[in-house]
Amino acid sequence: MVFQMIGVERMDKDRLLRTFLELVKINSETGYETTLHGVLKRMFHALDLTVQEDQAGHQLDTHVNNLIVSIPATAGYAWCEPICFTAHMDTVTPGAKVKPQIDEDGYIYSDGTTILGADDKAGLTAMIELVRILKEDQIAHGAIQLIITVQEEVGLQGAKALDPSLLNAEYGFTVDAHAAIGTTIVASPYQSEIEIVLYGSRTNTNHSSSHVSAITLLTQALRQLRSTTDDQSTIQISHFEGDSGTETLQDRVTLTITLHSFEKDLFDAQFNHIKETFQQIAHNYQTGVEVNVKQQLPGFNLQPPCKAITLAQASATALNLSATTTLTQDSSDGNILNELGIPTVILGVGYENIHTTAERISIESLYLLTRQLVEIVKLSRQSDNLI
Repeated sequence: MVFQMIGVERMDKDRLLRTFLELVKINSETGYETTLHGVLKRMFHALDLTVQEDQAGHQLDTHVNNLIVSIPATAGYAWCEPICFTAHMDTVTPGAKVKPQIDEDGYIYSDGTTILGADDKAGLTAMIELVRILKEDQIAHGAIQLIITVQEEVGLQGAKALDPSLLNAEYGFTVDAHAAIGTTIVASPYQSEIEIVLYGSRTNTNHSSSHVSAITLLTQALRQLRSTTDDQSTIQISHFEGDSGTETLQDRVTLTITLHSFEKDLFDAQFNHIKETFQQIAHNYQTGVEVNVKQQLPGFNLQPPCKAITLAQASATALNLSATTTLTQDSSDGNILNELGIPTVILGVGYENIHTTAERISIESLYLLTRQLVEIVKLSRQSDNLI
């Protein structure tokens, strides 16, 4: 791989830190992104950028839409392939009234009563500072979009509601991985959450009645599922409850199965196998079963040559970071962008202990993440020479 590191950008580290601290103090728990939504719009408008909103709010029964911020190509660079960066506005709970604190170890924490919200306000901060640096240092670049979503933490609902007609990137980078700076996530599994309600069996004749409990039928089904799993797929029971129904003998069990697979064909085969196994058990014992998909998320598995992978690794190498690629069991907005036909990798952000009150991120990680985004933009001008 050959690449050229083009200059070193200036960065106002104090401004970078102030932006992050400002953002984490704004409550944006899922469903309560309105204030942050307005702040972000004002920030980007102040930078003379075009900010579009889709109609995600109507689909999600909320008043907040996704934001698509367009940074036009600088003069003479319209030939560059357009790229995008993505991050999300919302946080998990408890994320209201965050009081960030800077420790002597160089990390930023909350006061211990809330999360910090570095997931994903670190990503937002780096994207905002990216725009400032491009303008202040007059760095030439192609067209760039910043895609900022709502309701990511509850099944990527905002990204699912994105209007594809507003997107123009050829490839992209989701700034939202629970990994060290320089790490690139290149694969995430297809996932489905399947709720199954299985009823016990009762048969009556002129002389007797017999009963097979729902637990017995469930045991038979699970044995068949266990015998057919492969090394690319996992099946987990994430919820289980039962109703004995002793008076009517119409007992039932309800379980939620979570299916993961990195290969789409294997995922589809396993999903069909789960459904058919329970349906066959119910048929054999003349009882009932209900199989409902509660949530389904697309996966992706990018392979070289892929410009998003190449630029992510090259930018990490340029900053003397460990340019590792890996996969994740988690999902992000990048899953949806890949499904929309925009090859997108997930960049390590450097936050730690996310979704807990012990969440933290180092100031150095904020700095390096921002530098990596700038380096990706600069290297994108020579992307054809990197493959």
